Amino acid sequence: MGLPYNVGGPEWSNSWTAVPGGLKTKVGLAAASLDGALGIETGIALALTGEAGNIHINYLDNGGWLGWNAVPGMHTKVGLCAAVAGGTLHLYAAGEDENVYYNSTTDGSTWSRTWTQVPGAKTKTALCAGADGSLYLVGLHGGVWVNPNPPAGDWTQLVIQGNAFHTEAGLCSVETFTAGEPPALFAKGQDDEIWCCYPPGQGWSQLGSLGGSASLTYVGIAGVSLLDFFCCLFMTGRHNEIYFSDSYTGSLTPWTIIPGFKTHVQLAAAATSSVSATGGLTLADVYLFATGVDEGDVQYMVGQWGEA
Repeated sequence: MGLPYNVGGPEWSNSWTAVPGGLKTKVGLAAASLDGALGIETGIALALTGEAGNIHINYLDNGGWLGWNAVPGMHTKVGLCAAVAGGTLHLYAAGEDENVYYNSTTDGSTWSRTWTQVPGAKTKTALCAGADGSLYLVGLHGGVWVNPNPPAGDWTQLVIQGNAFHTEAGLCSVETFTAGEPPALFAKGQDDEIWCCYPPGQGWSQLGSLGGSASLTYVGIAGVSLLDFFCCLFMTGRHNEIYFSDSYTGSLTPWTIIPGFKTHVQLAAAATSSVSATGGLTLADVYLFATGVDEGDVQYMVGQWGEA
């Protein structure tokens, strides 16, 4: 794996930028890289739960936002998650009855007016789309569950050495540092530390702590896979500050504050990639989405990594 061009960390934009349209959320955001899906070659899908519980979607297409549109048929009191598979954008959300539902689009605008229930699990906390197509959720009693083949697959609770792992915050899944290995799942434990789980084969290895208890998070973490099995993680600290860590050295770096913004809502992140003008550097632009602690305005900051 080549090292990013800025080995001291990413190049962040100088300020946060509002997503046009003025929509607000006090629940959470979801983002997914499109990578050619929906006819958008370089772009991102951004979804949010509005103040009335309805769901809206917006697309970043070659640097410009296309505008917010409602996704019909669903109201939720918790967050949602987005995933792209086979050129289709999938949204998962927990309904007001705490059951999990999904909807999908192949063109970015045509959605079913009826969401389909994903059987076998409920949540009132968080959902997470796995980097390998799995779906994770935090159950009603704080246990972490995984469905490797949603929406039809079976749910399995994450158990380590006979003990279930519990959390009351969000989850995120990113590619690991080595080709061919399964994605990693990150979560905040009840000890207020950030933990990582690698599920080799059909089982789960014991979680390994990434530290961060000095800057514990209440609303979970967000992450994004970049370039050649490189990832970046984000979390919200105890005073609503935002931290990031990345794996450009092959292991995760210490948590570092991203200045200028605070939030108490679940973060979202997604990336776009391109080749530099000279053709010798693959660039990844990471978009970090957050909402302000007061008004709930959706804003984003961009960080750029490169790999030779």
